[in-house]
Amino acid sequence: MQDVRCTCCDRLLCRAVGVVEIKCPRCKTINVAERPERHEVKVTHDRYKAD
Repeated sequence: MQDVRCTCCDRLLCRAVGVVEIKCPRCKTINVAERPERHEVKVTHDRYKAD
């Protein structure tokens, strides 16, 4: 998750993943933010038997 802050007054609005549209309670600015999801990177090792 990432912090979503108001583009006008920099107040922390929420912590989110994905597309968020939120109105700032302080300055009433409508903020639209797209926060990409974090993908866990899994390392896999293919083991081949040498004949």
